[in-house]
Parts: sequence; structure tokens; C-alpha cells
Amino acid sequence: MSESITVAIASAAEARARFDEICELYVAVFCAPPFTWPGDEPARQRRMLGRLLGDDSFALALALDGEELAGFAYGVGLGADTRWWQGFVDPIPEASVLQEWQGRTWSVIDVAVGQRWRRRGVGRGLVETLLDGRSEDRATLAVQPQAGDSTAFWAALGGWDKLGQQYVPDAGYTADRFDIYVRALKP
Repeated sequence: MSESITVAIASAAEARARFDEICELYVAVFCAPPFTWPGDEPARQRRMLGRLLGDDSFALALALDGEELAGFAYGVGLGADTRWWQGFVDPIPEASVLQEWQGRTWSVIDVAVGQRWRRRGVGRGLVETLLDGRSEDRATLAVQPQAGDSTAFWAALGGWDKLGQQYVPDAGYTADRFDIYVRALKP
């Protein structure tokens, strides 16, 4: 990673202060091919991020080049009543992996790095910072299967196992298929 880029967990105040910048970078990264999003995705993401900021398990890592936002990563803990593990195209052989309880799984919701900072270790730094010291047993994330660069990124990080593919018909705000990955956070 470039010496001028710093990556750190952001405070709630910093997250709120950089809210618009985070949303703008989200649009630049995710509202373009190969991602599949409807036209109202920027507004949906703003609402979702605003909601997540109020979740006690929410965490945000920011990559800054000086004062300029180079990237972000954020996520939340899954609750016992989550629907995260529903809708797999093929049955999951080990059903216990689909069981959830409070504090078991932390979900990486979004990781984005601005175009000019890519392939410099920023994404890796964001993910490592975000997951470092988590108390949960495991982490999970979802990737649109057609997003080849995203899939390659997670494979290069290592430790992420593809659990299967979900089919989410009529999700109303996103693609209808996601590859779901899981990674142990504790030995």
C-alpha cells in the first residue's frame, strides 16, 4: 500500500461526517457494469447505510490518501433471525453452517476502492482492518457472480470459501443471484 494512504476504523462521528463521500464512491464503484443495479440503487444504498450507522455491531474502515477518501469497507453482525442463509440454489451439504445465533457471524456488506487506488493493497488493508479483532466466529459476504474482478479480489485474499449461490427473486433493489462466501475469524 502506498505510504500516503492510511487505513483505520472510523468513529461514528467520522462515518457521519464522510457519509456523502462514502455514498459517492459507492456509486462510482457499484453502479456501473459489471454490477447489476436498478436506477434507484444510490438512494437505496444511502437509506441502508443510514440505517446501518445506528446498528451497535456496525463498523467502518476508511482508506484515506491525505484527506481524500480512497476506499471504505463496512459491515454488521448478523442476528439470530437473519434471512442471510436462505435461498441457496443448491442444498448446502452441511446444514449447521446455515444456523445462526447472535454473535456467530459478521457480514461484510460493502468494500469499495476508488479506481486510481486499486491494485495497491488498499482493498486488502480495508478488509484486514475491518475484520481484525472481531469477536464473531466467522465472516460472510455476497458477490454478484458476474463481477469477475470482485471474485478475483476475494480469492486473492485467501481464506474465503464459496458456500454456494443464492437466488433472490424479486429482491427489488439488486441482482437476483449472489455467490455467498464464508471465512473463519477464529481458529
